Amino acid sequence: MPKDDWFRRETWSREDQAEFERRLARSRPTSRAQYLRIQAVHLLQTRMPELLRAALTLLDRVVTEYPKDLQAALALTDRAKCLLALGEWPAAAEAFRAALAAETTFPSVRSDAYLSLAFEVVTRNDRVLFDEVSRVCFAHASEPRPFPVQQFRWHAVQALLADAEQNTEVARTEASAALAAAAASESGFRYHRTLGLVRCVPREIEKRLRRLAIG
Repeated sequence: MPKDDWFRRETWSREDQAEFERRLARSRPTSRAQYLRIQAVHLLQTRMPELLRAALTLLDRVVTEYPKDLQAALALTDRAKCLLALGEWPAAAEAFRAALAAETTFPSVRSDAYLSLAFEVVTRNDRVLFDEVSRVCFAHASEPRPFPVQQFRWHAVQALLADAEQNTEVARTEASAALAAAAASESGFRYHRTLGLVRCVPREIEKRLRRLAIG
């Protein structure tokens, strides 16, 4: 096994866990939070329920065992994504809020927690949370969004919020911008041209955006 593959597993058998713990114990204490989180992210990417649960366990360890490490703030966003993948939306929303709160403690940490929370709320049409999302978006309006997928989500959120407020002009402008970002075939980065592209737009969301873009 290559030396850095021990914390990038996409399986989690008893043998995998034992080997991971053995190597983790031998690693530098200052690197352990990062190793735990990286391993959790690889399990998250499988989208398999049992591995998502395992990822949650690892992420909880990052948060509880290394609360002052920058990785703890990032782990909260990853934790929210695990819960979202498991279909546990209320718990995921709380986890995204915790991630946003942690970012105030670690100003150098910037995740997409605000964007993920906002996008989930508006695409689920969870109107009880629209005011909260509007405040979150206002607080993060100046955040850089270099990738098309980030631009798509941001403009889609603004379009759907504007539609809820019956602001037709803003909804049309933002929906058009969202669709343009979704159609982008290059990221704009010379050496990573396909990084951060929109892979798939849920059919219902696309229909809503196209309707708004027409006005």
